Amino acid sequence: MFFSINEITEEDNKCILTEIEKNDIVNRVKQYISNMEPKYRDVLSFYFIYDMTFKEISDQMQIPLSTVQTRFYKGKEMIIEKFKEEGYDG
Repeated sequence: MFFSINEITEEDNKCILTEIEKNDIVNRVKQYISNMEPKYRDVLSFYFIYDMTFKEISDQMQIPLSTVQTRFYKGKEMIIEKFKEEGYDG
């Protein structure tokens, strides 16, 4: 569906900008994950990309559930720190 640029409302602009920001965040998270040590990268990839539970990841990687949880939370904290370093305030 095509429409004139003049037909875009302020609400449309907000939605478009929100979608762009979401895509940017997702891409940065993927980049951060891809640059992590494999033990964190694998857990986060299984969780976020393949939508696996901690139990499923534990079974897949053949490591204790508590190790999966520790690696997940530590990896997630690394991502948060990267965003803070870049000055992201969202």
